[in-house]
Amino acid sequence: MADPDPEMLIKRWCDGMPVPGWVSKNSYKECFLCHAKFKSKHKHNCRLCGQLACSACTAKYHLPEDFCQKQLEKRAKNKQPIGTLLPARVCYQCRNVCLRRARRNGGE
Repeated sequence: MADPDPEMLIKRWCDGMPVPGWVSKNSYKECFLCHAKFKSKHKHNCRLCGQLACSACTAKYHLPEDFCQKQLEKRAKNKQPIGTLLPARVCYQCRNVCLRRARRNGGE
């Protein structure tokens, strides 16, 4: 049986979950997953847990609108139409939690 689609699993996991507060970008000098030192702009807040991770420890997924407030605020500030939301960063730890839950529940 093929692995379920991570994006679908992440969306399902987000349903009803509160949007986390984000760790300040100045709080840490290294990725919370791989402990690599951050280089300039290569630090990202996971939209699901709020932690800071490097580019190598995150992937982009389409998330429910509630988890994309920064994008929505930026578009409103620039008087841009909302349109389709761009994918947002999710750390591999959160993605893996979703995959493990799906496998435990029989691939749902």
